[in-house]
Amino acid sequence: LIDCNDTILRMFGYHSLEELAALQPSGLSPEFQPDGKPSAGAAREHIRAAIENGVDRFEWVHRKRDGSTFPAEIVLSAFGIGEKQYLQSSVRDITERKLAETAVRESGENYRHMVEFSPSGMHFYEKLPGGDLIFTGANPAADRILGIDHSRFIGKNILEAFPALARTELPDQYCRVADEGGVWRADQVFYDEGGISGAYTVQVFRISPGIITATFQDLTEQVRHRPRSYHAAPALRRHRSTGSAGPGRAQVRRQGFQTS
Repeated sequence: LIDCNDTILRMFGYHSLEELAALQPSGLSPEFQPDGKPSAGAAREHIRAAIENGVDRFEWVHRKRDGSTFPAEIVLSAFGIGEKQYLQSSVRDITERKLAETAVRESGENYRHMVEFSPSGMHFYEKLPGGDLIFTGANPAADRILGIDHSRFIGKNILEAFPALARTELPDQYCRVADEGGVWRADQVFYDEGGISGAYTVQVFRISPGIITATFQDLTEQVRHRPRSYHAAPALRRHRSTGSAGPGRAQVRRQGFQTS
């Protein structure tokens, strides 16, 4: 080690260049890197790559004076002055970035866990640039509640998957949420087609631009036991919305649904 700046001294916890220069290179790294490779051998590989290519960029785990470690992004550059060959190492502490990546990864795992074990059914859609709303999947609860295997719908337009929705405003509301965000809710949707028959409460929200989730719960048994006067009301008793999706206005009525 010939020279370093104050940032490197602070990063590694040393007080002077002399103190840092007295160390062997192995003193600045743990014995092994996260991939299991010995640090000494891996360092030689990166040095060779920098000499051959002029520069080598890679991630590395360094060790501080107090023995703690931190992830770093290294840019190792090789250059010559006269007949002498030199290496310059730029070290950037990427601890915050790694923590953020871990948080995103764990959040994704938590979301997948929520989807898999949710008692509510979930339908997933993507709105394509041409306007088609494509069914992309469902969770296990959706299969159980509707009594069907949703895998045959994947890749189909919403009206190919659920033709009876053509007589409702649900597809338009779904597209509106995909475009504008917000949440749209239907307190009751009656459906009776293609082996699906029941009453459901539906709530739709946007995951990201063009990507939506429609959650639903089965209300069939509750509806069956309501007073007869209640069944004379419109099939969709109320629409509620929040955010920018706007209020639903359709009266969703599933012809052929019977309560007895």
